[in-house]
Amino acid sequence: MNLKRYASTLDGAMALNRWLLIALIGMVVVMGLMSIERMLKSQPITIEPPPGLAETSTVDRNRSDPQVMVAQGLYWVTLLGNVTPATADFLKRNVSKDLAPSIYQPVVDAIDAQTQQIEREGFRIAFSPTLARYEPSIERVLITGEITVIDPRGNEAREQRTYVLGVTTKNYRLLLDSFEVKRGAWTPSEAR
Repeated sequence: MNLKRYASTLDGAMALNRWLLIALIGMVVVMGLMSIERMLKSQPITIEPPPGLAETSTVDRNRSDPQVMVAQGLYWVTLLGNVTPATADFLKRNVSKDLAPSIYQPVVDAIDAQTQQIEREGFRIAFSPTLARYEPSIERVLITGEITVIDPRGNEAREQRTYVLGVTTKNYRLLLDSFEVKRGAWTPSEAR
């Protein structure tokens, strides 16, 4: 039987139409299942490692690798720990956008108070981190270093401080959700 002649008849066209309809329904069902599976599956986003990290890290919708949290914590602490009268507004703008709602107002108020004091008295604050790590027992990022307060006459006061940061991930974005400053180095006995 000649396929070309059969397809040109009414019976051939109807049979071909049935097969195409079955194929179309099958494709719609498969695409619908794939769409549902895609919506329900959490898709990790792989990013290049921040400076100082030797491996690729992952940020998921509501979870991040500790390496990414440490790198983000170093960024925040570097901003918060290096303040001059000229950089105070920049600090507030860049840190406040990464604050979780639960700590937003207290941290912004503390930044404002510190900014006013620095501008009024002309102090400069410099922080040099010496250790940054993720502590799984308390699920916090620990950054230890030396903070130097320089008065307008150039006199310096130095002390060791540890920043204990709680970092959460919401919609692929890292947020600072707790912030503590401790004098000296952190010890494991401080774990809650």
